[in-house]
Amino acid sequence: MTWTNTNAWREILMRVFDGFTAEYDVSPHWLVNPETSRRLKLDVLYVEIGVAIRFHGLQGRERRQRPSLKEEQQQKVRDAARTDMCEAHGISLVTIDVLAGEPGATLRELSMALSNASRRLAKSGQPQANRGGLIERVSQARSRLAGITRRVRGTEDLRLYAELWQDRQYLEIPQPDPPSSNGRAPTYELGMAVRHAAFGEGVVQAVQPDRHDNLVTVRFADGAQKTFAASLVADKLLPC
Repeated sequence: MTWTNTNAWREILMRVFDGFTAEYDVSPHWLVNPETSRRLKLDVLYVEIGVAIRFHGLQGRERRQRPSLKEEQQQKVRDAARTDMCEAHGISLVTIDVLAGEPGATLRELSMALSNASRRLAKSGQPQANRGGLIERVSQARSRLAGITRRVRGTEDLRLYAELWQDRQYLEIPQPDPPSSNGRAPTYELGMAVRHAAFGEGVVQAVQPDRHDNLVTVRFADGAQKTFAASLVADKLLPC
């Protein structure tokens, strides 16, 4: 469940922050634990809009026993320092607890971070704030997040995004050229027989609009049911 939730949040972040430059596993020079003078880490940093992400719960998954009270206190100190340092440098830090039962609080944190980004850009009064349509792009990110928030009501709703993340990873692996489709993406319809490059033959169970895309649910011959973003599998999920 931990990795399912983690992958779901990674997919959500990819969709919300689409088009923004992301830095992964970074330790900025100013992000230092005051007690140890050691640098702290951010899992993702969108420096151009001042938003950072920290996943919580991944380390605990690998532990064989519960951390001691001393270790828990040290972690709290690091977390507080990370938050304070980010705030001091104009960065809104969002902590995503992959062990949390409900996603609502995290979605609200993301919304607040984007709202803060909008306010900072608007108050800056600097021409570069609008360069490349940055303010408008943040507005579009807020709109994308609002759409996801309407669909994600509970933990079970994260499973779709976990599957979409897995499919995204598969598509990033170089694949042999698919049969020619005359340059046109298939139009998926309910009941259509299809073949996926990795999962084999199946039947379309549902086609659901998703902003400028469609979510295609397919039940495969082995009984597994998976949902794909149509734009990501146009050359991998073909009519039989």
